[in-house]
Amino acid sequence: MACLAVACACAAASGSTALAQGPGAAPLTFQAALDLATSRNLGLEAARRQKAIREAQIRIARQLPNPDVAFESTQDVPHYSLMFSVPVEIGARRGRRIDLARAEAAQADLDVRTDVQRAGGDRRQAGPPD
Repeated sequence: MACLAVACACAAASGSTALAQGPGAAPLTFQAALDLATSRNLGLEAARRQKAIREAQIRIARQLPNPDVAFESTQDVPHYSLMFSVPVEIGARRGRRIDLARAEAAQADLDVRTDVQRAGGDRRQAGPPD
């Protein structure tokens, strides 16, 4: 509905906008106002950014855990100790983590498509002015 309100406001202001732009500028058409409102739809932009975040989470899920190295110096015997540990994932946890990240990315893609269709539906409901 916000898209509809912006489009109507742009269409209503198109006459005064053409005068404010100068004599050589073309007037703002209803279709141009709708395209402008769709391109500046914050909900759609947020959904696109959420999709990018989900795709980054797939790359993060594919990474292997980092090994740990620790060094310790004490007064007692032994004076020095060096520890090295490598986490090992058992039971296909990494594969499930990657599958979950892919499913969330697919959901984000679906959210973007839904928001695009919803914005298109708002545009169709608005219709051209009479």
